[in-house]
Amino acid sequence: MAAETWMEIYRSYTTEDLAEEITQLKKDVRGAFTAQGSGGVNHQRDLGQLESRLQAAVRVQNERANRNGGNPSTGQVSFRGQRWGSL
Repeated sequence: MAAETWMEIYRSYTTEDLAEEITQLKKDVRGAFTAQGSGGVNHQRDLGQLESRLQAAVRVQNERANRNGGNPSTGQVSFRGQRWGSL
């Protein structure tokens, strides 16, 4: 699935569930393996898929933070009281 699809999915998560998902994805990415065998059982994970999901989850979390609290680096300029004349 593309990151956009995961973003759509993660937008339906609660804030708490999204935070838990990000924590788990970070652990999964750090401990990721491409292929591992144990006895007769083989496990395979796609690191790119995990990274895509983590990226999508973090983007959704950032969207929420910017929407709720705004960006502290932005502001509104007021020219009230300024005199405009010739220079």
